[in-house]
Amino acid sequence: MKKIGVLARPEKHDERLYWCINGEIQQVIMEYGYLPYLIYPRHLNEKLTEADLDIIQEQLKECSGVILQGGLEIYEYDRYVCSYLYEHDIPTLGICLGMQTMAEGKLGRLKDMKIKQHYDRKNELYAHENWIQPGTKLFNILGEVKISVNSRHRDYVLDTDHFISSYSKDGIIEAIEDPHKNFYIGVQWHPESMIAYDKVSKKLFDAFFQTIGGQNETETNSAHRKWEDTFRE
Repeated sequence: MKKIGVLARPEKHDERLYWCINGEIQQVIMEYGYLPYLIYPRHLNEKLTEADLDIIQEQLKECSGVILQGGLEIYEYDRYVCSYLYEHDIPTLGICLGMQTMAEGKLGRLKDMKIKQHYDRKNELYAHENWIQPGTKLFNILGEVKISVNSRHRDYVLDTDHFISSYSKDGIIEAIEDPHKNFYIGVQWHPESMIAYDKVSKKLFDAFFQTIGGQNETETNSAHRKWEDTFRE
């Protein structure tokens, strides 16, 4: 079974450090017939040693693709993983903080979010509309010029040297990509939370897993029906 790496997020409880995966992302990976594989450093130190880099590289070599999940803070290990994925052209899907890490690594800058519609509506199925740039890889995947997305991010990408493939109506960068890579796309919204009711989100994951291979359309359609049934309940 092919492994899909998920870049772990550090969380502290009772003064203990835990490395975590978003349960919705875990479910998506398994429904598509892949094995979630957690990627994390030996420690959370800002400076990575050669031994740290070697361990992360060994983890990444196990992965057929990687999802950079959402979170609160970008660490040095995030930046290194992102640069390794880019350099080795490993299929990568960045979500929320994951997209921000991708953007920052390509001469990007981040800024605190003060626009209410992007965080204060975090519990809504659809928070706002995004415009997709025609001719981009994202447009070819989604087949839509305008989509509706959820939103729960506190920071946003101010600029980046990556190609910008989507904006929100108020001009916030909502998706980036490198069209020269097999699959290197980052989105600011959370498609893993929408896949049960949103066909556009399913198209994005379909394209990611089809790039990796080993998943047929019948199975993905079956998986989507399971999510739809779960959502209705």
